[in-house]
Amino acid sequence: MRSDTREGRIHGWTIVEMLVVLGILGILAAILAGAMVPMRQSARTISCMNNLRQISTALTAYYADHRAMASLMDGSLPTVLATYINDPRVFVCPVQGSAAMDSYSQYYVPQIPGRAESFLLGCANHTGASVTPAAFAGGRAQSGKTAPVTWNGNPVKPGTEVVGGTLRFADGTTVTVSAGLQVVVVVSFEEAQGKIYSAIRVEGGAVGSLDVQAAHGTHFDVATPACTAGVRGTRFRVTTSESASEYVTQVNVTEGTVAIDGGYPASGQTFLMAGRSGTYARPKETIVTPGSLTVAGPTFNGTRAFYSLTNVGGSPYVIRSVTIGWPTSNKFLNAVAVGGTTVWSGSVSSSPTALTLTGDASARTVSPGATVQLAITFDKAANTNATKYSLQTAD
Repeated sequence: MRSDTREGRIHGWTIVEMLVVLGILGILAAILAGAMVPMRQSARTISCMNNLRQISTALTAYYADHRAMASLMDGSLPTVLATYINDPRVFVCPVQGSAAMDSYSQYYVPQIPGRAESFLLGCANHTGASVTPAAFAGGRAQSGKTAPVTWNGNPVKPGTEVVGGTLRFADGTTVTVSAGLQVVVVVSFEEAQGKIYSAIRVEGGAVGSLDVQAAHGTHFDVATPACTAGVRGTRFRVTTSESASEYVTQVNVTEGTVAIDGGYPASGQTFLMAGRSGTYARPKETIVTPGSLTVAGPTFNGTRAFYSLTNVGGSPYVIRSVTIGWPTSNKFLNAVAVGGTTVWSGSVSSSPTALTLTGDASARTVSPGATVQLAITFDKAANTNATKYSLQTAD
C-alpha cells in the first residue's frame, strides 16, 4: 500500500511538471510569435524601399531622357516606366503581394517645389508597422513614422480620394476643399527632426479650389495637373480649372511664401510672396505619353496610296504591324513602305488584312514629334475615294 501511494505521488508530480513545462513552452511560443510580426513587417519595409529606390532611379532616368517629370496623366508608373523597368514585381509592395499590379502610382507627386528635378514617391501600405517608406530623385529612399490624417473628423489613409470637406494633418495643417473637388491624400509622415511631410494631389479634370493653412515649419505640397505648390508654414489658395486645350492652376498667397514648380515639361521654379498670385497652365498637347501615332490620309498617286503618320507621344513608336483595307477595284496589295523603305512585299487580295512588317526596326521607328509617310502599292491605279481605304497601326 505504501509503495502504491509513493508511486501515485511520483506520477502526480510528473503530470504537474509536464503542465508547467508545456505552459512555459506556450509562453515562449507566444513571445516568439509576437517577435516575428515586427520582423516580418521590417523585412517587408526593407523590400518595399528597395522597390522605391529602383523606381526612383527609373524616374530620374526618365527625366534625363525627356527633360520632363513622368506624369500620371500619361498612365500609371508601370506603363510610363515600362522601358526602364522590366520586372513588374518592382511595382508591387510586398505588403500587398502578388494580387496587386501597381502599389505606388497613387503615392507619386512630381516636381517637389524648391528642389530642382525632384519628386516624391511614397508607400502607405505599411499601416501595421506605422511606417511610410518614401523615395526621392536619384534613388534616395527613407522611411518615417506615419502621421494621422482626418477628413471631416474621420481618419483616412494615404491613397484615399476625398471630395470636398476639411482635411486635418497631425501638425495642425488644415485644407478646406470646395464642394465637388476631388483630392487624393498622397502621404503624411514624420521626417527628420520631427517635421511632418504631407502631400495631396488634385486629379486631372477636377475643377474647384482648396484653402491651405499650413502649420509653421511643416513641409506641405499640393500637386495639380498644371503645377505643384509647396510651402513650409503659410496660407494660400489653389484653384484648378481646364479648357479644351490646357489645365490651369491659380495660386493666391495670403501669408508666407509659396514655391511653385509648374508645367510639363518643367517651366522652372518661381516663388510667390504674401499678397501675390500666379496662374500656371499646362497645355494638354504637351503631355509626355508613350509613343502614339495619328494617321492622316490617304492621298493618291497612280497605284499608290499615301498616309502621314505623326508620333504625338513622348517615346519612339516602332510600327510592328498594320491592318489595311481597300476597295475591290484594287484587287491586290503588293507592298508597304515607311519613309521610302519597303517593310513588306507580297500579294494579298483579302481586305482588310493584317500584315506583320519586316526589315530593320529603325526603318519602322517614328521619333517623338516626327512625321513619316507610309505608302501602299496596289496592282492597279488607286481609287481616289479615300473613304474606301483604312489603315491601323500597332507597335
